[in-house]
Amino acid sequence: ASSDATGRRLNFTIFWLPDDDRPMLLAYQASSQTEMELELSRQIRARLMAEADLAAKSRELMRANADLESFAAIVSHDLKAPLRHMRMIADDLIVQTSERGDAVSASKLLHLQDLSRRMSHMLTELFDYASLGRKYEALAATDTAAFVQTIIDSLPADGFEVKAEGHWPVIQTLAAPFDLILRNLIQNAIQHHDRVHGKIALKCAQEPGYLVISVADDGPGIDPRHHSAVFLPFRTLEKASKAGGTGMGLAMVKKTVETAGGSIEIVSEPAVSRGTRFIVKWPNLITN
Repeated sequence: ASSDATGRRLNFTIFWLPDDDRPMLLAYQASSQTEMELELSRQIRARLMAEADLAAKSRELMRANADLESFAAIVSHDLKAPLRHMRMIADDLIVQTSERGDAVSASKLLHLQDLSRRMSHMLTELFDYASLGRKYEALAATDTAAFVQTIIDSLPADGFEVKAEGHWPVIQTLAAPFDLILRNLIQNAIQHHDRVHGKIALKCAQEPGYLVISVADDGPGIDPRHHSAVFLPFRTLEKASKAGGTGMGLAMVKKTVETAGGSIEIVSEPAVSRGTRFIVKWPNLITN
């Protein structure tokens, strides 16, 4: 603060604007620094500090997205190479089995080829999804009924009856994440079932703004004490560990659902009845 010949005081407050990389000078004149002036100064300081914090977080998010895109590119490339090699080996084996008249083996090898092509396609879609700055650019009209049936047909579900019920509409959505969610939930139900035979039911209903999708099984169930833990990375229950699970499937499902603006919950009480039901609220409109 400084005073002129009349005794009036000129007050200065200097702030640094990180986004513009320059200082800002606030000058005001008063005979005394009132409580209002002090409060104004505090509010301006708090706002600038909040803006600086937001700018720092935005830069960190940009770096994280760049790292994710780079990682996705590397994974996509490294996984596609062995998939192509698998298809080449399958081609040779199909010729050999056909020459021997082994139709069963030839049929299984053709199925293996189809699965490897589908995995390669999904890797491409997931890479494209990770590379986009704005997710709505990846939106595509998706017939969810045909989509879910394709997933069911591609899964090794010997001994399990997997059915889709309810109304599955055509929506504009993100196909790769939608596939990841449903595929993982079905695989999870099969992998952690305690019997060699079981039933899995997928149902879909519409609520304002959302598709409500449930994936229910008749397995052993999940104790309510563990409902939160099963969504954590690398967390497996004892039975899941014995089944060979890594604990990443449900963690990826939860993150994917929430990133799209939806939610997921578990309904299961083994002490009352068998079975587990995962309920996914998937947004009809994805804009972020």
